[in-house]
This record gives sequence, structure tokens and C-alpha cells, in this order.
Amino acid sequence: MNREELACSMWFQKIHYIGARTMFVLKERFGSLAAAYGAPERALREVLNAKQFSGYKAAIYRMEPLKYMEWVESLGIGYVFYGENAYPKKLKYIPDPPYGIFVKGHLPDEERPSVAIIGARSCSEYGKIVAKEFAGKLAYYGVQIISGMARGIDSVSQGACLCAGGQTFAVLGNGVDVCYPEELCELYNQIGKNGGLLSTYAPGTPPVSANFPPRNRIISGLADVVLVVEARKKSGTLITVDMALEQGREVGIIPGRITDSLSQGCHDLIKQGATVIVDVEQLLEILEHSFKLQSLANKESSNKYNVKENRFDITNHMKSILEVLMEERAEPMSAEKIYQKWLAQGNEGSFQSVMEGLLDLELLDLCKSNKNSFIIR
Repeated sequence: MNREELACSMWFQKIHYIGARTMFVLKERFGSLAAAYGAPERALREVLNAKQFSGYKAAIYRMEPLKYMEWVESLGIGYVFYGENAYPKKLKYIPDPPYGIFVKGHLPDEERPSVAIIGARSCSEYGKIVAKEFAGKLAYYGVQIISGMARGIDSVSQGACLCAGGQTFAVLGNGVDVCYPEELCELYNQIGKNGGLLSTYAPGTPPVSANFPPRNRIISGLADVVLVVEARKKSGTLITVDMALEQGREVGIIPGRITDSLSQGCHDLIKQGATVIVDVEQLLEILEHSFKLQSLANKESSNKYNVKENRFDITNHMKSILEVLMEERAEPMSAEKIYQKWLAQGNEGSFQSVMEGLLDLELLDLCKSNKNSFIIR
């Protein structure tokens, strides 16, 4: 790897007014970005507009490329640029590919399938349950989960993936050294350890609203299938769907209640011919066309990402539900009976909270369900 070219690529990418398209033009014009960095000002002005050239001059005064690269690396952040072997092949041929990607953690494994799970920030309990179930089970089968670590469906699905011992990758609308939203910093840290935080924005870039729509093309670009769980009629999620279709990606839609405004965008997509997804097995069949996934029947005997090896301790709430299940180990119990016994043990909470706890236990392979009955494993 040419360290000088790596440094200059990083350095140009941090300049606010210089985007990927301009960087590709600079490389074509001068042969490399290292050559562009040292080019005469007159030649640069033929490529850069006034704002871009002003940004270039200001960046020169602040820090030269090699020192900038050393600073980025001191933060534990890597970088790959177009043309390197490490650059994701899935992104290479999308419209408007990123010139480079900053990475905290690592990039997705291109030998394994990836599903982007996206949806509403202000999602319903139904949306949370569906996102958890799909992300957890997909992770169990070795599928990588891609999302944007936004509130709602994004973070719920990525958390469930990690709980199931899988790997998830967050494409951010800010620098990879910036945690946003702040309340998701625990998830942010876990994704960095068990997957990757990715961004086309330089370290230190704040989460301004204009950054998020462009990053959506990276979410869909890294995925083999994009799964939508709840989207309003005019939703930012639909921007990602449009990009996915433009990139030739399969798009799957989780249907919701016809009266629910949170699912109107999903239902509009279904009316336009999008694929309706009703269970994980259906999604795995779609992925099997491109990847050799082990069949459902054989998965129990050999599971590279077995949920029993998950990286997280179960919560006290989950332990209290396990205690109920252990009372009648041999017999399945209905969710309603579990809830009544749980209350009788002195616990407080809603039926919905117990259902969510049961789902979490199932994702961790500590209980199994059949219709609406549950039994400890």
C-alpha cells in the first residue's frame, strides 16, 4: 500500500467542499491524489471551484497529509480508498461510489451475506418485535446486519444482532469517532468491537442533517437485501429504498396494519410490486441464490455464530422470566400463563414487556416457542 497516496486520499476527503466526484476527477487529471496535492495552483484551479480551492488552501495551513493520517490512526481509525483490494466490491459499481471510507472496527466480510434492516425512528412495539426477531435470527444464521444506528428500527435491529452473537455494521452520518445519538453510546461501543462503524465523513464531523441522505446509498450498497420494517408515507427510509433499487438490490417489505400510519410507506411499496417478507426463512431463501447458507434443518448441528456464545449477560428482567419457565421445564406454557406466574412472583410490568423478554430469551437460544407457547431449552 502506498502510504503517501493513502494519506493524501484521507486528507482530501476531510475538505468540506471536496466530495467523491471531485476526488475522482483529481485522480484522473493528475494520476494520483498525491500528485494532485503537490500540483501547481494554476492546474488545481482548472479542476476546483473557488470554494473547493479555498478549502484546499486552508487545509494545507492546518495539517499536511502524513501528519493528518498519523492523527487519524492514533484514534484507532482505519481508511480504505477506491482501487485498494480492501475497498468493498459491493460499493465499487454503485452510482456515485464513495472515494474512501473511514472505519472503526472492520469492514463487512464479502464472503458472507448482508441484510440492511431500516425503518422508522419513532417505531411501534410491533416494529421493535419484528426488527428484533429478524435481526436475531439472521445473525444466528451468520448473516451480517447493516444499518445506520439511528433511533428506532436501526438500533433495535443492530442491538438484537449483537445479542445473538452476530456482526453488525453502522454507516454513520458523522465521523466514526462521534457517537450519535448520545443515548446509543453503549451500542456504538459494542458495534465498534463486534463489527464496524463506517463513514465517508472525516473524523470529528458532526451529525448535521445534510449528511444523512447521502450515507443511505452506502447502507443499501453494502447489503444484498434491504428489509424495511415500518416507514411512513413520506419517510427518509424511502430514500434508501430508491437507492437500493437503483443499485439493483433486492428490497423486502414487512407488512403492517392497514390502519397504521407507520406502515403506509411499506404498503405503498407493496402496491408497487415490492416483495412482501413474512418470515426469516423466506429471506434466507432469497439470500441462498447468492450464498451457500446452511439449510435450516442442519443449522442446529453446526452454527458458526451460535447464540449460546453471545457476548452479553442476560438482564434481570430476562432472569425473572427464566425463573418462571424453569418451574415447569417439561411443559410448554402460554404467554398469558407465563405473565400471570411472573406477576405472582412479585414482579411488576406489562404483558408486552414479558413478551419482549421472551423474544430476547429465544434469540439467545435459552427458550423456544411454538405458536404462543414457550418452553425452556
